[in-house]
Amino acid sequence: MSSGWPLPVRASSHQPWRQSSQIYFDSRMISSAQEIVRVSKGLDVAHSHGVSGSTVSAPRVLMVVSAAQLVIGLDSTVMNITLPAVQADLGFSDELRHWVITAYALAFGSLLLIGARIGDRIGTRKALLLGATGFALASLTSGLAPTFEVLVGARTVQGASAALVAPAVLAALTAVFPAGRERARAFGIYGAVSVTGTALGLFLGGPLTQYLTWRSTLLVLVAFAVPVVAGTAWAIPPGDRNPSRELTVAGAASVTLGLFGVVLSLSLFQASQTVWAGVVLTTGVVLLAGFFLSSSRRGGADPLLSPRILASADRAGALIALGLSAAGLFAVFLFTVYFFQDVLSYSPVMTGLAILPFPVVTVASSLLLAPRLTRRLRPSSAVVLSLLLPGAGMALLTGTDSGASYVVGVLPSIVAVAIGTGVIFAVATDLATDGLNDLDRNVGAALVHVVQQVGGATGIAALNAVASLSTGSGDERAGAGSYALVFAATAGIYLLAALLSGIFFRAPFHLPRLAQGTR
Repeated sequence: MSSGWPLPVRASSHQPWRQSSQIYFDSRMISSAQEIVRVSKGLDVAHSHGVSGSTVSAPRVLMVVSAAQLVIGLDSTVMNITLPAVQADLGFSDELRHWVITAYALAFGSLLLIGARIGDRIGTRKALLLGATGFALASLTSGLAPTFEVLVGARTVQGASAALVAPAVLAALTAVFPAGRERARAFGIYGAVSVTGTALGLFLGGPLTQYLTWRSTLLVLVAFAVPVVAGTAWAIPPGDRNPSRELTVAGAASVTLGLFGVVLSLSLFQASQTVWAGVVLTTGVVLLAGFFLSSSRRGGADPLLSPRILASADRAGALIALGLSAAGLFAVFLFTVYFFQDVLSYSPVMTGLAILPFPVVTVASSLLLAPRLTRRLRPSSAVVLSLLLPGAGMALLTGTDSGASYVVGVLPSIVAVAIGTGVIFAVATDLATDGLNDLDRNVGAALVHVVQQVGGATGIAALNAVASLSTGSGDERAGAGSYALVFAATAGIYLLAALLSGIFFRAPFHLPRLAQGTR
């Protein structure tokens, strides 16, 4: 999940959810490497013709890409709770605080498509090596940063490095597991990774900061990134590079600045800079529109984003499901945490225990339920049905008050959301990347992260706006009604995702001329 979506949220004493800053949903990893080994040994193929066309070990590739996703997942959330400690240590103002998170978000979100094309040109192996090495060095610099400026600069490099790693990870997985039951099982692992890695980062941040120092939340990433570098050299073969792929200045600039504008505008909305947010958003949308229009008119040229990638109704529906699911997951990872503490009066330790069933059930759903569902239903039908489960779970949570029992009033909602989430991120990611040819694999993988990045950021802005509607009384602690409104809006997001993705999944359109060579 993936990994990534970050938007700064201004702190407020009577709006406790604003005390944390960002949630990213990008594709992530299950927390135990032993579990990956166990599942990957169960794959029917011990070896596969991978990214270079040579014979590679599928379990090795699965382990390495999962470890790489763990690193990105941890970084996307591990600093969420550490910002007050960082600010106290480095001595910067409240107005600047959000840049510790936003710098990473802007670099990651705006450079994903560029990172994918660089991966095309230099090859998956080299892209992973360069990205993971850059990430490790940037994490080390961040953890040792003596000033605010150095920290923000290093966080920017982290985001740029992650934008090189993320498309390569998913492209490698798609190449090694092109079809069949093995692919379904591999993407089941990937679906588990996409959520639980993010959750792991969210809940590690607090203890690391409390018992060690905020710097440990960044330095621990070095310990995870170094094995990724070594594992890439061990498991990913060279040879799939294509230096002839074009990377035009105009195309790179328009898509990068366009995505930068969209992500930054949502950050500005959060900071109540509405006028500037509107200007930046409009500029970003115009640049992206120009980029897509230019790409569709290039004919036989080699655009950064070929129209044939979006010529499949199933792919479009899967991307919609992933983007809106990312928006909905914000409530699960942030609002429910504060709901437990603010309304149910749970301690931080009790809150961690209360949310623990979520990653556990998500892993089980991705690894066990998703493959079985897709053997009995069309994958698109499995996605739509699974979107209804989190919607129902969040709707059920709206009726929970301060006197509710955890087992009766809370746990069923968590389980319902987790079951649906596990299937969504496994099956929809599979659908979104299925059938991509060698030319489109990296960019198609980047699109998965882009929609999650933008979807998560939009969810942050929208749900905080909804929460603000019911917190105007100035109470020190928001009541259950404030959270009920947010949970109802979240249920609506999931239902909208089911409706829109279902429309595309059932759509008869297909553009044979544009889709030649891809599904």
